[in-house]
Amino acid sequence: MLLYEIILYSISFILLIYKIFTVKSSKDLFLFIAFSLILFITAIYANVNFLTLFSGYIIFNGMISSYGTKLLEAFSIIGAYFIFISYLTAPVIITLAIFFGGISSYSLYPKKKHRSKKTTYKKELFRNIFTIISGFVLIFLLVFSTLSSYLLIGLIFLIGILLLNTSIIYKKGPLSRLLYILERKNFRLGHGAIWLGIGTCFAISYFGFNYAVPVISFIFIADCVSPIFGIKFGKAKLPYNKHKSFIGTLSYFVVGAVIAYFFIGYLGIILAGLGAIIESLPVLFDDNFDVPLALFIFVKIFGL
Repeated sequence: MLLYEIILYSISFILLIYKIFTVKSSKDLFLFIAFSLILFITAIYANVNFLTLFSGYIIFNGMISSYGTKLLEAFSIIGAYFIFISYLTAPVIITLAIFFGGISSYSLYPKKKHRSKKTTYKKELFRNIFTIISGFVLIFLLVFSTLSSYLLIGLIFLIGILLLNTSIIYKKGPLSRLLYILERKNFRLGHGAIWLGIGTCFAISYFGFNYAVPVISFIFIADCVSPIFGIKFGKAKLPYNKHKSFIGTLSYFVVGAVIAYFFIGYLGIILAGLGAIIESLPVLFDDNFDVPLALFIFVKIFGL
């Protein structure tokens, strides 16, 4: 065992002991044990080192659980070290660790009302355009960057959560004022962004690159085009979801199909259609994760 691995495992062991002694309920302990077992199966499936993956899970679980406090800054240093170590050994561990660390902590994180008074169409338009531009930039980097996709996503996630955390702590700063504009009413600042990160890490980890990019375009671009048209023109609502419109769902499909076709041909049109249907249904976890999860199950069932 190399020295940098010993250091990583030692830090993770300390964090594990701290987590065990600070568990607030039997439900949290059960979830922790359940996710640990899932991690073990995932390590076998992905052919990666379980101890390294488990260490990353502990680190990013602690990081996202401490989101909104200065403790996250300490976790981010450890997270950066983990990303460096994983990049040298098995880069896919980076996104797997972020995904499991996020889904096991932030999915149960209580929503918190923020100071925005009312979500107007203008604000929704601004938020969605910002996310669409971010999606195109991310896809461009994934396609043309010489960096590993896993490393790239890991670094973006780390920097992003640090910026969000700083905005919560220092609420009067210009960055904080900008980011609060981008968050929906009655959601904690960064709620949507972190779920986008979780969905992206899932896509990168479990899909091949050609599939991952279209899926990422669904949650970043098609998902944001949908409300832009749906709110403005969507008078006819879906019979099974009165919060969604025909025109919004159709715009999701069209935009998603065009982008996905560029990467995987006619199969991309099928995935875009399925993604549009899943997005129109009531939310299970968050649509930024529900869509990639459903598409992964579909691809695996039909062996695509």
